[in-house]
Amino acid sequence: MASSWSTTLRSSRASATAGRTTHEKPPRRAHSTPPRPEHLKLLEYQAKEVLASLGIPIPPGMVARTPDEAVAAFSKLGPVAVKAQVPVGGRGKAGGIKLAKTADEARNAAAQIIGMDIKGFKVPLVYCEAALDIEREIYVGFTVDRDARANVLLVSAKGGMDIEQVAEELPDAIARLYPNPWRGPLDFQLAQLVYDAGLGDVARPL
Repeated sequence: MASSWSTTLRSSRASATAGRTTHEKPPRRAHSTPPRPEHLKLLEYQAKEVLASLGIPIPPGMVARTPDEAVAAFSKLGPVAVKAQVPVGGRGKAGGIKLAKTADEARNAAAQIIGMDIKGFKVPLVYCEAALDIEREIYVGFTVDRDARANVLLVSAKGGMDIEQVAEELPDAIARLYPNPWRGPLDFQLAQLVYDAGLGDVARPL
């Protein structure tokens, strides 16, 4: 995924004058910086706990480490998406996400997914999330632009599993922001990013 994003981001900088990309030059690094962890990778359920703590609505869900726990989750949530918890993308295409409409399907899905290998990661547990009817898919994510040696925030009205394909075929459909790494994105930058992505109709005051 990094290589495809890198290619797309490289081409996006050529069209930055169109107002789709905001790149703020970071300040000069100080002589000493506080220590920070080398790795910070959250699993999906952990990331959603963070979002929920910030008041962002998320579907109800439960962690399951065994097929029996997946059945227990189904009994409380009803139809669920049984989702492999590994720190890597492409889980759906690898068979790591299955929809369960019955308790038996939840059990079988968990049994199939737990322990499977997805891009070198063994699945230790699944996240059973209440199944919802999808009205609209929006993509929001941070990634690393290795050519620019900077983090970039990506927003697109064309969300879903094939966001990499969107990046290759419709790069202008993805709005980008290179925030100052010390200060973070500012409110007005985030507002502009949302409108650049064509999502003004769902924008909310910060």
